[in-house]
Amino acid sequence: GSRKLGTYLCLVGEEGFSVVPVELLRVCGPPEFSFCFELTRGRMLAEEDSAEVLENVANQGYHLQRQNDIRVEQMGAMEAVD
Repeated sequence: GSRKLGTYLCLVGEEGFSVVPVELLRVCGPPEFSFCFELTRGRMLAEEDSAEVLENVANQGYHLQRQNDIRVEQMGAMEAVD
């Protein structure tokens, strides 16, 4: 989200933004498309368990990924240097 550094939504297609709760969008800010890839149960992800992501997308239409606070602080410091 544009307001929450290190926050990502996993959706099915760009039209998937419509399933994201309004309250979540208020907190995170307007969503911005980042990238697209095919996710399967066996695919290794850096921060998440692919089976959990797929389950959340199937059950609620999206998966919210938040990086831990220390990592977010590090990312913010790196952006400030650029």
